[in-house]
Amino acid sequence: MADYIKRNYEGQEIDMPEDYVKLEIESYDPSHIYFKYNTGFTGSNITKTSKDGFVYFRGTNQNNKFTLNTNYNILEPGDYRVEIFCFTTTSAETVSLKINNKTIGTTQSLQAKDIFMRRVDFGIVRNLPGGNLPISVYCGGHAGVISVYMRKIRETFGDTENNGILTIKSAKGTVGNPKQPDTLEVTIKNEPGAYAEGGFKELKNKTGLLFAYRDPVNFYIVNTDGELQQVFGGYISSPLLNDDETNISIACAGRLKDAELRRILKQITIGGATSDVTTLTYNAKDFYDALRYLCQSVETPVQLGNLDKIVQAIPDKTGYNVKYTSTVAKKKLSTKNMIKTINKSSVTLRNYHKKKKAQRSVLWDSSWNKAGEARGYKITNTPVFFIKYGMGPASSTKKVKVWVPKQYTKTHKVKKNTGKYVTKNGTVGYDTNKPFQAYIEVQYSLGPLKTAARKTLTIDFTTTDTSINKIGAITPIIQNNTAKQGELDIISLLRSSYPTGDFYLRRISLVYPAPTADLYDPKTEKSSYKMNFYGAGFREGVVINAEVLQSSGQKVADFIYSTQEKIGFNMYMVYAKDRSNDKLMLVKDESEVTLIEFVEGPGGNVLGINNLQYSPVSELINSVIKVYKTSDTTNNYVTSKEVESIFRFAEHQDLEVLNDKVGAFYATYLAKTDVDKNIDPSHTYTLPIGGYPNVHVGQLAISTLNNEVYNDCQPIESLEYEYDPAQRPMVQSTVGFGEMNPDLKADLNMVSLRKTIQTKRTAFAGGATEEEHVDLF
Repeated sequence: MADYIKRNYEGQEIDMPEDYVKLEIESYDPSHIYFKYNTGFTGSNITKTSKDGFVYFRGTNQNNKFTLNTNYNILEPGDYRVEIFCFTTTSAETVSLKINNKTIGTTQSLQAKDIFMRRVDFGIVRNLPGGNLPISVYCGGHAGVISVYMRKIRETFGDTENNGILTIKSAKGTVGNPKQPDTLEVTIKNEPGAYAEGGFKELKNKTGLLFAYRDPVNFYIVNTDGELQQVFGGYISSPLLNDDETNISIACAGRLKDAELRRILKQITIGGATSDVTTLTYNAKDFYDALRYLCQSVETPVQLGNLDKIVQAIPDKTGYNVKYTSTVAKKKLSTKNMIKTINKSSVTLRNYHKKKKAQRSVLWDSSWNKAGEARGYKITNTPVFFIKYGMGPASSTKKVKVWVPKQYTKTHKVKKNTGKYVTKNGTVGYDTNKPFQAYIEVQYSLGPLKTAARKTLTIDFTTTDTSINKIGAITPIIQNNTAKQGELDIISLLRSSYPTGDFYLRRISLVYPAPTADLYDPKTEKSSYKMNFYGAGFREGVVINAEVLQSSGQKVADFIYSTQEKIGFNMYMVYAKDRSNDKLMLVKDESEVTLIEFVEGPGGNVLGINNLQYSPVSELINSVIKVYKTSDTTNNYVTSKEVESIFRFAEHQDLEVLNDKVGAFYATYLAKTDVDKNIDPSHTYTLPIGGYPNVHVGQLAISTLNNEVYNDCQPIESLEYEYDPAQRPMVQSTVGFGEMNPDLKADLNMVSLRKTIQTKRTAFAGGATEEEHVDLF
C-alpha cells in the first residue's frame, strides 16, 4: 500500500501518494483571440516604423516615454492571458500595461544585450469583463511596441487522485538530455462529458481537439524525497485522437524548444575577437556573456537562474604583474636589438631592422625588486598568464626627408641629388600586415629562493618557437586603434608534470630569433614591425580566449548547447507554471554528488540492472600519438603510453593530427591527458528505480549493486521517467550511469550526425618524425 504524504495543493489539502503525478494544460479558445497590428492605435510621442518585417511604434522623441492607446471589443468575459509583442533596447527601458483603467501585472524591463523581438507575458487576467475595453501601453522611447495580444484561456488539469477533468492513462518523459529539449509523451482518456459531450473534441481548432500546437503543458511527480517536483514545462507538439476516440496522445517538447525556433542574425565574438562583418556583430566579454545574449534572444527569454552567482564566484584577482602606466616599469623594461619608445600608458616595441641580430625585451624580472625576489613571486594560485597589447592608428603614406650620403663621379665631383636631404614617400602609423615579431618566454622556478634552478617555457605570439619548451600559443588580434589581452592557463599545463608543489615567477620576455634578411628600411618605413604593450602578468580565474562564433543564421539552441560545453557546465531546467518564469541552471561537470544513492537489494531503490556493458575494446586507450607541425612541410609526433596497461591488455592506439604548429610540449600534454582519461574503462549500465529521484544529468551518483564488481561512482548521463498504472511501482525512472540509455543515445547520435562536422583529423600528408625525450619539465 502506498505511503501518503500531506501536501497543500492549490488552496486545499489533499493526499499525495508516492506514485502521485499531475498534468496541467493551458489551451486557448480560438474564437476569442484579440489583437491589432499596424493600425488602430493612437497616443502621444509615437511614430510608426518597421524592423525585421514587423511594423511597430516607438517614441518620436526617444528620450521620453510614449503612450499607445487602443480599444478591444471583448465578446465574452473570462480569463485571458495577455502579452505584448515588443522590441527590446540596450538602454534601461520598461513597458507597463493598463486594461479598462486597471494596471495589469508588473512593470517589465525591456533592456537586453541587443534589439530583439520579444513576447512580454503579463500573465492571466482573471474575470476580464466583456465589452469595449480601453487599453494603454506605457513604454520607454527607445523600445518599441508591435501589438497587445489577448487570448481566452481554458485551464485543465488532472492527477492520480481523480482531481480535475484530465484522466492520465500513461506518461513518459526525458530530462536533461544534452543538445535536446526535454520531452513528454502523455496519454489521457477522452471521456464524454469530461469537457463537452464529445469529450475533448472541438472543431474550432484545426486539431479537432481542445488542445493545439504550442499550448503550454506542465507535469509534476512526487519525487523520492516526498516533494512535489515539476519535471516538465513546455508546449504541445502534436495532440492526436486515437482511432476509436477513447484516448488522446499528446507529444510535448520542453521549454528549450523555443531556442530551436529562433535564428541568430549576428556573429558573436568572444574576448575581443574581430569579425569580418563588424556591423553585424555582438562583442561578448566571455562565454558567460554570450550565453546571456543567446538566452535573451529567445522570443520568450529563458531566465538564467544561477549565472550571476557563477560569474560572481569566478575569481578575477590579479597576481604579480607589470603595468606600463608606471614610470619605473617603463624605464626598467630592457631591450636588446629592439627599439623602445615610452608612451604615457604603454611602451612601443619595434624589431630592429638588421638581419642576423637576435632580439629580446625583458618585460618584467624578479630582480627589479630585491625584497620580492628574496621571498619569491608565487604564481601557483594565479594560473592564467596574460599580456595586454595593441596597435595604434593605421599605416599611411607621408613624405619624409632622407639624408643621401655624398657620392662621387669618376672625376671626383659630387653626384647630383647626393650629399643632401631628399623627399621620399614613407609610412607612419602601424602596419597590420607587418606587425611586431616575437614569441613569449616565461622563466619560473619550483622553489622560492633566487638561487633555485630556473626553467623556461615559451608561448607562440606573433611568431612561433620551434623548441620543445613551447607550452602553447596566444594568437594576437592585429587590429588598428585597439588594445587586446591574450591569455593562457600555464599552471594547469604544468600540473601534468608537477601534480603538487608551487611555482615562482622569475622573468617575462619577448624573444625574436635573428632574422635572415633585413626587415625594413628604417629611413622610410616608420609603421612596420611595432606594437604597443600595456602590461603582463598572472591572474586568477579562467582563460578568456578570443574567438568568433560562426553563428549567423544558426539556431539559438545549437549555440546555447555548445556554449555551455565550452565553459564546462551541464545545464538543466527548473520549470515554473508560466513559461516566462522557467529558469536554465548551470552546474559544473561532475562537481556534485547526488544526495540519493542507488542501492540494489532489500530496502534499496534499484529494481534491476539493464544495458550492462564493459567495452574496453572500444573505450580503452593506453597509447596516444599526437602529430604536429614544426614547419609548413615537416610533421613531428609525440606519444604517451601507459606501459602496465599495454603489457596487460595489448597496445590500444589513438592518433590525432593537431592544428598547425602547437609545439612538442603542448602535444605531449594533450597525449598524456588523453591516456589518463581513458586507461580505466568501467562498466556502464542503466538502473530502473522506483519513483523519481531528485537528481539531474551531470551529477555524480553512487551505485551499490548486488554484484560488487559493478559498484561505482559515475556521472549520470541520462534520466527518464514513466508513469503507468499497470506497473508497480506506478512511477519508475531509468538512470543512465556512465552511458545514456541506448534509445536516447540513438536519437542523439542522429541529431549529431545531422548537425556536426567531424573536426578531429586522423590523416596527414607525408610522414612524421618522433620528437624524443619531451620532458614536461
